[in-house]
Amino acid sequence: MDSLWLPGEYHPLEDIWQDYYLNYQPSDTSDEKLIVKGKARTLNKSCFDTEPWILIANDTLNPAKMILEQNRPDYLLNWPFYIVSTDYNNYALVYSCGNHNYTLSGQCNQPILWMFSRTIDLKAEYHHNLDIKIVYDLCIDLSKLEFTPQNEKGCYKESSIATKNNYYFYIPLLANLLFASKITNFRE
Repeated sequence: MDSLWLPGEYHPLEDIWQDYYLNYQPSDTSDEKLIVKGKARTLNKSCFDTEPWILIANDTLNPAKMILEQNRPDYLLNWPFYIVSTDYNNYALVYSCGNHNYTLSGQCNQPILWMFSRTIDLKAEYHHNLDIKIVYDLCIDLSKLEFTPQNEKGCYKESSIATKNNYYFYIPLLANLLFASKITNFRE
């Protein structure tokens, strides 16, 4: 059985999501909300729907600072979703915190950094610039990042999600990092 060891955790390859993408749709009920639906697959399996997220942009002075929620009564998801860097057309670098029942005034013990791309393969020039930002501005070791495999037979092509006014992002790089001491300046 193939597997992958990541810092502090063992992940069997059949459990690692591949061909993961997200679809951002404006909410019908509020201008401050986006509904985020996604699809992914595990090794040699069919695509499956991921549980929808709700992104709330409630900081009018800094619209890049959002809150990520799920519509589940049994699990409170209240994560920050801060866009650290984006060019609006190709990529977005996002910080979040995976603590259960996280509060913005609390310490983040499970920081997350996502690099989103609008294509399955981010061009080298963008990737290089983001690598520099990650290493020098965020002080993160690139070797701690987890890559989410993408291929031409992506789940996006199998999607039945409506496409009007939607924004798609593939996730070629998904990082669960332990860099809480450096992240405090994002919560200012």
